[in-house]
Amino acid sequence: MAAGGPVDAAVFLRESLVPGQQVAGPLVVEEGTATTVVFGDQLLTVDRYGHLFVRTREDQ
Repeated sequence: MAAGGPVDAAVFLRESLVPGQQVAGPLVVEEGTATTVVFGDQLLTVDRYGHLFVRTREDQ
């Protein structure tokens, strides 16, 4: 929960993410063995190998 209450977040299946894709939070990535949460001030990037990187937007 955010400090101000519940937040709507997009939900992605891990296998639907493609290399080079960037998605701004808030969002959730679901897969068989893990769940990744990306907060509203963060950006998810998928590298060319399919690895997920989560950074704060000011780090961009």
